[in-house]
Amino acid sequence: MKTNTQLPISNSRLRLSPKAISDFQQAFFEEYGIRISEQEANTCGLRLLRLVKPVYKPIPVKSYGKSK
Repeated sequence: MKTNTQLPISNSRLRLSPKAISDFQQAFFEEYGIRISEQEANTCGLRLLRLVKPVYKPIPVKSYGKSK
């Protein structure tokens, strides 16, 4: 089975805010020591959001602090 590490972005019109892009570029540089372009930061940031979204569930206010 052939795998591709470059996943297509379903909607290339989506864009992170300029601050989010800058923050992502800074975090990427601090972690890997590599500077990336705004477009690369936007692409990687959107992929990261798509990865986290299905598993991220905020704690409902009524459930906060209760144990099962």
